[in-house]
Amino acid sequence: MTESLGKQVAFLFVAIIVSVPAVGHAQPRPFGSVDGRVRIAGEDAGMISVQLQHLGMTIQEQFSADGRFSFWNVPYGPYTLSIRVPGRDPLSHDISVPGESHVMIDIGTRTKLPAGATTSVFELQIPRSARRQYERGRDQLRKGDCPEALKHFAEAVRLFANYADAYNAVGNCHVLLQHPALAEEAFKKSVELTPSVYPALNLADVYIKQGRLEEAEAVLTRALSRNPAHGDAYYGLALLRVEQNRLSEAERLANQAHEHLKHLEDVHLLLAKIHQRQGNTGLIQSDFENYVREAKPNPTRDRIEKILIDARIK
Repeated sequence: MTESLGKQVAFLFVAIIVSVPAVGHAQPRPFGSVDGRVRIAGEDAGMISVQLQHLGMTIQEQFSADGRFSFWNVPYGPYTLSIRVPGRDPLSHDISVPGESHVMIDIGTRTKLPAGATTSVFELQIPRSARRQYERGRDQLRKGDCPEALKHFAEAVRLFANYADAYNAVGNCHVLLQHPALAEEAFKKSVELTPSVYPALNLADVYIKQGRLEEAEAVLTRALSRNPAHGDAYYGLALLRVEQNRLSEAERLANQAHEHLKHLEDVHLLLAKIHQRQGNTGLIQSDFENYVREAKPNPTRDRIEKILIDARIK
């Protein structure tokens, strides 16, 4: 690492590395939109379900009778479109807002399910009334009005008691309102209702902030056992190990997260933080380069990329 880059890294730690974000608590971002069309063999797909997902949690969902969809008030960042067509294998498509605001998805004839297979797309549907309340709550949350958002989330849960995403959203609201006991209760309920790792990561984050590290470890260990192929479960444990100052274990777990296909790019910021604490500053440049390579456009990525470029020029 050059002397110039070393100086730049020192400044970068103050602004970025020292405060690696916990999962599920992103800062407010500008908004965009996403619209598109799903076709099968060049023709309209007919009835479809499209979910706009961020960090494994459904942000918005839409049912369409002609394969067309649109989502509004979408904060800038990386997302996944989860698309389901009755009688066919589900598929997903990664996008970035605002980079990919218009999406055309063509489904070939090979995606049909085997004869006799079933699809759960329209089975055990969350009632539309509950979905509407959830979406209204999300709108209020994006405006920063958690008290109003909570009213809609509570109504969504009343209409559909097993609404995991709604409970997770309730938990995030209570975190913002600094109600840790209520956040814990909501995240626990969400963890019971979904195998997704993200409510578990949110619950563990509540425990870590309270110094309840053993409980955080139990939650994260269970999440990892339920999702051994999901890199973010390792990322959560790596965050805990940093909190415990068990840096060698944290480094190992963070590297395991990176080895899995699905993982948060923030794992490289965490590795940079670990390497800084260990005094392994020679590895930090590589950590930043990996982050820039994997992350979708965002202010943190842009700042790191500029620093790396400027350091190389000097």
